Amino acid sequence: MLNEKKNIEKLSKFFVKIHDNIIENSIDKYDFKGIRDEAGLYYISYKILNEIIKKSDPIIIASYCYQLFAVRHLFHEGNKRTAHVIAQMFLVSDNLEFDIDYEKAKDFIIKIARKEKGFNEIKVWLKQHTSHRKR
Repeated sequence: MLNEKKNIEKLSKFFVKIHDNIIENSIDKYDFKGIRDEAGLYYISYKILNEIIKKSDPIIIASYCYQLFAVRHLFHEGNKRTAHVIAQMFLVSDNLEFDIDYEKAKDFIIKIARKEKGFNEIKVWLKQHTSHRKR
């Protein structure tokens, strides 16, 4: 249990670092760093860590990332961008390539944030927009 708690904390800190980096490199001068829902961040880290431990398909993990980060609004700004980057991270870790950039994906991600797209729709969308990377 203690080891699991440490891993959740590490993963949460990692997600915050990704988010902070996105905000620091944003062209929007009104963006600011900051966690809005710390308990939610730990819940999402727990949920994703469990999928990693189960060795779930990266498409499933990436789908959770999109759904959980975009819908829960853990941060003051940049939730959808953070969801996109973290989802891509899990895809790349399994040698998958996402063939749509953030600007083109943004409309779909906004629909996720509005709860207009569910988990299964996210999975289908991801499968349509990923392929194995060429070596």
